[in-house]
Amino acid sequence: MWCSGQSAGIGRKPATRLWKAAAVAALAGSFGCSSLLDVSLPGNIPASQLDDPGFADVLTRSVIAEYECALSEHAGAQGLFGTEMRQSGNLAGRDHFHNRIEGNVQGASDCSGASVVFGTSGAQFIAMAYGRDVARRYEARTDAEQPNRLRHLATATIYTAYAVTIFGQGYCSAVFEANGTEQTPKQMQAIAETWFTNGLTAATTLGDANLINLARLGRARVRNYLGNSAGAIADATVIPNTFSVDGTRAATPLTRNNRIYGETWRDRHVTIHPSFYNLAISNTTGRFVPLGADATADPRVQVVQPTPGAKGTDGTTDAWYPNKANAAQSPTRMASYAEAQLIIAEGRIRQATPDLPAAYAAINAARARRTIVAYTPVAPTDAVEALNTLLEERRRELFLEGFWTADMIRYPGRSMTQWDEGLNHQGQGTYRALYCIPLSERERTNNPNL
Repeated sequence: MWCSGQSAGIGRKPATRLWKAAAVAALAGSFGCSSLLDVSLPGNIPASQLDDPGFADVLTRSVIAEYECALSEHAGAQGLFGTEMRQSGNLAGRDHFHNRIEGNVQGASDCSGASVVFGTSGAQFIAMAYGRDVARRYEARTDAEQPNRLRHLATATIYTAYAVTIFGQGYCSAVFEANGTEQTPKQMQAIAETWFTNGLTAATTLGDANLINLARLGRARVRNYLGNSAGAIADATVIPNTFSVDGTRAATPLTRNNRIYGETWRDRHVTIHPSFYNLAISNTTGRFVPLGADATADPRVQVVQPTPGAKGTDGTTDAWYPNKANAAQSPTRMASYAEAQLIIAEGRIRQATPDLPAAYAAINAARARRTIVAYTPVAPTDAVEALNTLLEERRRELFLEGFWTADMIRYPGRSMTQWDEGLNHQGQGTYRALYCIPLSERERTNNPNL
């Protein structure tokens, strides 16, 4: 992947003056890539050529690729840190990560293929810093200097916004500029909102519906996190029911593999958390029920054992793996109509005068995309039931997409948002009282402003 010549805000100096181009073999199936020119990506680009407008197609594709790498790492890291996955091997690093030991949840995996545990402070920062740098270059050019400038600017800006919002999903804080100030989750989401708004402006001028929807959904996401229900609903409402964008993965090279697949199906070091086994939906009421005669397995959380009684590499932990990440090339979903509908539902529940019928209508609109029976509430006017239903819907619909830890932090104390505590399932360690990804010690040590 790219070795940035600009600090990503993690207190390190650039390792090289070359920007290593990310090989992107499967971008055509992802949003917007068909609108970029097909080009062969060179192995390295001298830093002196970064300002050459002729390299824009390579740079923009690489912004997308860096984000896709970061998303794959983020989905896995949040899943193992929270309660979507658990350790099933013997490696101390994974065990300590899952146990939420502070020094072990700051790994800097950069999708090199060499990482032995999900990273939290490598790929994510690279995607943010690189996308920011490229977007700023496009901002500085005129339309006459840069062919297709608006398309490149809109794409780089929107993907940078998505990279920024990762840090508001489960991180305690982060630093975005070299020697910069420490940002809280809300401050980070506010920064992302500005990037999304700028990207939306460029996409609207360009007239690209896919880019517009991607920017609007991203802004709806951060506005929801910020508590701006009206703004979130306004953006989410315009997302069409066919909209879905994936972060692509590939079987080769190793750097393009789906990281969750690698840790589960391929290497058997990580397993799905038992709270996701055999989840089902009532065939009559659409409520959450045990799998049985009047219930259908929830298609959003299909987790299976590769063979009956299969164990992880520790020989004791049951091996359950996700069908949504059952191959190296399995994509990681980035944005979707279903997410937009759940944002609308949450906004309707949280607004000053809750509109629970509208909330359930949005929940059921998201379900309809999967042909899932509509949810019939036990008590239609009970706001507590509505919120708990919304959270369980998010837990299932957005499974292993990097959202759940943030939801656990936002809504503590509910049955589905409980953290694992005490002695871990292997009987070899205890969970720590750490409930977000902390700022890396490298940043605290090297940043004179902290």
